[in-house]
Amino acid sequence: MTSFNGEEYPCEMLIALGNEEKDERNHLVDKCNSAVEAFFCMPSNQPNNNDTNEIISAVSKVSRNFQSSLLAQQEEDLSLETLSRTLRCIKNLLRWCLQTGFSCAEDILAETLQSLPLLARYNEILLRTVDQMTSTPEVLEIPSLQRFSTLCLLYSTFDSKERCQYVITELSYFTTSVRVLFKSNYTAVVLGTLRLLHSFLVQVPDCKKDFSELRIELSLRNPSESQADWMKDNEHDAVTILQILSRIAKWHAQNDHLYKEDPRVGESVTEILRIFYVLKAGPQLDQDFIKDLLLAKDEFQLATILILMDVESSVLLSLANTKDSEGNRLFGRVFLFALERQVSLVVEQTMIGPMAASALTPILVVTHNLCKNSQELRKETKEKILLSETSQVRKNCLKCLTWTESHVKRCMGELLWTLCEESAQEYKRQVGGIGNAWPMLAARGLVENVPGS
Repeated sequence: MTSFNGEEYPCEMLIALGNEEKDERNHLVDKCNSAVEAFFCMPSNQPNNNDTNEIISAVSKVSRNFQSSLLAQQEEDLSLETLSRTLRCIKNLLRWCLQTGFSCAEDILAETLQSLPLLARYNEILLRTVDQMTSTPEVLEIPSLQRFSTLCLLYSTFDSKERCQYVITELSYFTTSVRVLFKSNYTAVVLGTLRLLHSFLVQVPDCKKDFSELRIELSLRNPSESQADWMKDNEHDAVTILQILSRIAKWHAQNDHLYKEDPRVGESVTEILRIFYVLKAGPQLDQDFIKDLLLAKDEFQLATILILMDVESSVLLSLANTKDSEGNRLFGRVFLFALERQVSLVVEQTMIGPMAASALTPILVVTHNLCKNSQELRKETKEKILLSETSQVRKNCLKCLTWTESHVKRCMGELLWTLCEESAQEYKRQVGGIGNAWPMLAARGLVENVPGS
C-alpha cells in the first residue's frame, strides 16, 4: 500500500485508495476525506507531479468501486455510518476534480459517479432521509446523509444542463427541495440545498416558472412530521417556495446569535437573495422584509440591493425614505454608504472585468434610479459625491469614469450626469474637463455643443 502522511496531496491518497483491498478501505476512506478537505482550505496548492495516468487509474478504480457499491446495495444493507462515509468521499472526489481542473477524469466521472443511475441513487437516499425526519430526535447520521447526497447532486450536475434537467424533471428535485427546506433545521443541509437550487436556476432558465409556482399543502401533512424553526408559526394552509425562502432569510437575519454559532448562516441568506435575483422576484417581496435585510448585516446589503434593480421606482423611493429605529433614513445609512464603500473597494483594489462590474454596477444602477426620480435624493447624493472637491469619494468616482470595465464607466457616468441635472456644461465642470466628460457627452450626442471640444 502507498505510504502517506497528513501533508501529502490528495492524489497520493486516491492512488492508495484505488489500490486498497475492500476490507481495509473504510479506514483509508476516512484519511482520504480528511486530506481532500484539508486541500480545499489551501486553494493555492496544486496536485504534485505524480504520473497523470496513475491518478486517472486511481480515480477510475475508486469511482467504479463506489458506483457498484451504491447501485448493488440498499440502505438497509449498509450502516448509516458506512453510507455517510461513502457519500462524503464521493462528493470530495467530485469537488476535488472540479477545483483542481482535473479534466482528464471528466469521461470517467460521467460514466460512473455522475451517471444518471447514480444521480437517481443520490436523490433516493436524500428522499429517504427526509421521510425519516419526524418530530422525535433525529438520528445523528441523517443530516450528514442529506448534506452529502445534496452535494453529490451539486457537483455531479455542475456545468451539465443535461444532467440538471434530468434531476429537475425525472427526479422531481424541486418538490424534494421544498420538503427539505420545510423540515430541516440544519444550516449545512439548507445551504447545500440552496446552492443546488441556484445552480439549477442558472443552468436551466426554462425551469424558473415551475420553481416559482411550487407550493406545499400543509393541511395534508402528517402532524408527526418535523418542522423547521422558521415554519413553526405559519398560519396558512399552503405556502409557496418563495414564502419559505423569505421565512428562512428573515428568521436567520433576526437571530444574531446564529452567526456566532455557524458562519454558514450568512451564506444561506446570501444564497437566497441570489435565487431571488435570478428569479427577478424583487417586485414580489414584502417591503418590510427587504428593509430588515438591509439593516441586518452589511454582508446582506449588496445581495439585497441586487434584487432591488428589478423593483419599481415608486417602491424603491418608499423604501429609501423609510427610517430606521434611530430616525436615520435608509437612503443615507444604507444606499449612499454602500455606494461609497463599493467605489472605494473597486478603485483601491484595482478591480477589472466581471469582478468590478458585480461589485459596483448594482449600487450604481439603484442609486441612479433613486436620484432620477427624486430631486431631494439627487441633491443629497450630489452633496455627498461632487461638492467637496477634496473628498476621497469624489476622486474615486471620477476615476471610475475612465475605468477599463465598460459597465462601471457607463453606470458611473449616467449617475453623475443625472446629478448634474443633465447639463453638459455642469457635467464637464464637475468631472474635471472634457477628457472625463467626453464618453458620456458623446453617447448623448452633445460633444459638439461643448465649447472647446
